[in-house]
Amino acid sequence: MKKNLSIYLYFVLAFAITLVSCDDIVTYNDNYDPGTTSYGPPQISKVSLLNDKTGSIIEGTFNQMVVIQGENLSEVKSLLFNDQAVDIKEIYAISKEITVAIPGTVPDKITNTITLETTKGSTTFPFSISFPDLIVSSISHEFAAAGDAVKIYGENFKLYNITPENGTLLVNGNPATIITTSETELEFILPTGVVVNSKLSMSSERLLGVIGHAVEIPYFDYGIQLTNFRSSDYLTHSSTKAYATDGSNAGDPSPLIPGTYFSHFKLDNVGGWAWKNIIAGFTYRLETPEELDVVASPNNYYLKFELYIDEANAIDRTSTQFIPNVSGLTTGWYPAANGNAYHTSGRWTTVTLDLATFNLEGTGPVAGDNVYNLAYISGELTNPNLSCCNFRLAKKFDVK
Repeated sequence: MKKNLSIYLYFVLAFAITLVSCDDIVTYNDNYDPGTTSYGPPQISKVSLLNDKTGSIIEGTFNQMVVIQGENLSEVKSLLFNDQAVDIKEIYAISKEITVAIPGTVPDKITNTITLETTKGSTTFPFSISFPDLIVSSISHEFAAAGDAVKIYGENFKLYNITPENGTLLVNGNPATIITTSETELEFILPTGVVVNSKLSMSSERLLGVIGHAVEIPYFDYGIQLTNFRSSDYLTHSSTKAYATDGSNAGDPSPLIPGTYFSHFKLDNVGGWAWKNIIAGFTYRLETPEELDVVASPNNYYLKFELYIDEANAIDRTSTQFIPNVSGLTTGWYPAANGNAYHTSGRWTTVTLDLATFNLEGTGPVAGDNVYNLAYISGELTNPNLSCCNFRLAKKFDVK
């Protein structure tokens, strides 16, 4: 009897403990809120960096992780940066914040807004996406003739939609036909009506939306002349004067511009490491305010000149170099450094060298008289046959 009573009391006690435990669990969960429910239309208060939620930002970059903060931000139906939608599966949203990566795709229409739609409503918030800079580094033929194909080299041409379908290109106000566009090259046909110191203008709806205006760069610009190629005294030094020609000698190409002069550097059996001057000791002056800016800020300038090499006389030695010297600023330019034979396809082509990459082996440009030299040297026996002219300093342009 006692044994049966003990068993009965044991089961009663166990049942009571079970009831108390279940009651405690229910009470604990009554006020739990996972933060995933929205109770009204969304409101965005700020956008912050993923690693600094206390701060705020008004601009981001492609593929950057950000946190959108506010109220009622969960239950997302769509999220757009400009007109680019974010994949819903890539969004982590709770009621007070959304963690997301800015799309890496280029918008067709730039609104500079975030547009959020949830099951309870929608809202917009001002936020811009910074584009990579449009960079123009050089032009293949800065003194081409009407009807010639010309290439502009740089970065992000296609990103800014300067394409045959969507871009506009003007030279001195005259429409030019864009042939092809990649991210690093834009090729067009030079129109008629180009004059000295023309402006080349590039535009597209996307570019206007990002920077607010067309991009203008100089074309057919003589810059600051280092050699006077309009005169028969084009070369004065005894070691280089014989190269000067107006294009009337046998084997000469036509001059860059009718009535001007150039150097036709043609030699046989030039020994390895033999130093040959193409231009030696040519004096130029820097005295106007524009010219004196070179003295103050040489890194803001390019050395440019036109070069003519036909395919039969291509430079095919990787050791072959041109050594310009601008008043003590010097460098070595290796046209065939990548192992490919270099020529200009029998056209006058513009060579652009950045003075910021030159080494200083003297005073550098000074006010008053300065000296320009250009040498040719190769590590092997060569037979150079090339022409060059129009040596100048050109200020770098800002496309913004």
